[in-house]
This record gives sequence, C-alpha cells and structure tokens, in this order.
Amino acid sequence: GQIVSLNDVATMPYYTDASVAAMYAETGSITEGEGTVGLKTWAPKRIGARFVFSNLLGKLNGTYDFESELYSDLLAESVRIFDSQSWSGTGANNMTGISQDSNITALSLTGSMALASASAMLTQIAKNNASVENSVFVVDHDVYSQMFSTQAFGAGSGMSILDIVTQGNRVFRTGYLSRVGGKAVALVGDFSKTTAATFGAVEIKRDDLTKLQTGQTVLDLQLFADTVVRQPAAIAKWANITV
Repeated sequence: GQIVSLNDVATMPYYTDASVAAMYAETGSITEGEGTVGLKTWAPKRIGARFVFSNLLGKLNGTYDFESELYSDLLAESVRIFDSQSWSGTGANNMTGISQDSNITALSLTGSMALASASAMLTQIAKNNASVENSVFVVDHDVYSQMFSTQAFGAGSGMSILDIVTQGNRVFRTGYLSRVGGKAVALVGDFSKTTAATFGAVEIKRDDLTKLQTGQTVLDLQLFADTVVRQPAAIAKWANITV
C-alpha cells in the first residue's frame, strides 16, 4: 500500500465491478457496458497520548536526556497505534482497518491453516479478477507458526505449507490482526490497492502551565489518520482459523 498526506477529507473513485468482455461475430455489434463506480472516503480519526512527568526528573538525570526519550517513546507509540488501526481498526472513533472493511471478500473456511485453505484463498483472489502474482498473505504469529511447522503433504514430506506458499507469494506476519471469538484472522491480496492517509504531521506539544502548581510537565501527542481499501475485490479474508 501507500501512505499519503492530505489536508482535507478526500474521496477516491473505484470500480465496484470488473470489466467484462465477450465473443462476437466478425461484424456483430459489441454490447456497450460501463463499470459501476463507487467512492472511498478518508475521514480523519484522532490518535492521541498524554504523558505527565515530574519536573524533578528532568533535573536529576545527569547525562541522560529523559525528556528526549519521552518524545521518542510517544512517537513510537503513535506509529504502533497507526499500524494496529490500519489492520484492525473497527470504525466509528477508530480508523476502519483493512481486515474490518465490509466490502472485502470473507471466506467460509474452517479448521487450521492448511495447504488447501491457502490455495482456496488465492483462488478467491483469482475469481475476483485481482492479481494473484502480486498477492501477499498477512497472518498473525500463530498462523505463521502453523504454516512453518505443518507438513504440506503429510508427515515426512519434507516441505511445509510455508515452503509451498512462498514459492509464489510472500507471507507477512503481524501482531496487529485482532482475533474474532478466539479465532485467528488471515488476509491475502494485492495490498498496493490500499492507502493510508495522515492529515498533517504528528504533533507533540509541551505544556508547562496546566500542572505547574504540582511541579509537573505535560506532553501531548496527536495525529489524525485513516486507511481505505481502494479496491476491495483485491483482498480476501479468512476470520475463523483455529490455532
């Protein structure tokens, strides 16, 4: 995918139907058709954090730059939340994460990750007329472990599910796919069809006045961001994996 910087709420058109071709007689009339166009909208959602610390800490740290470390920690936390929300945000005051987009294809599979289920996920992408070659599996750490440790063709076959899948597609593991009822989630698709947007830069402000009476300083962070799947047909989800 990609990350863009916006200064206003924005929309992007996308085709909700794939193009359709057919066979015709040499001089036959070709049927006119047009794609159905939908709109994807980014809306800024607020990521925020506040850290309060004693002014004394800034005076007793010797050569250790305590406050600079806090700035770095707040920035790292904003990136972590941004990543987490991009994958699993549930909408409303949250971003709508990729796995929570109701327009991507949800697969009705059961059991643990197996070669047949990985194949079924890729097959769905192909049926959606999306790019199988550009498709990447995104799985949580336990599903990745299943793919790594499970023999693709039975005990003693010498090749794991991961060995087979990575011959044609990359597998990316993350801790940011929220589970559903204790079941793991896996995605597969062409993630170049997703875009995250930030609205302005990350802001970290130092407030020396609010808690001056108690000898404390406040650091406030905020970032406005959102994520959209520009072409939902390019991604499929399996949200019922036993681990």
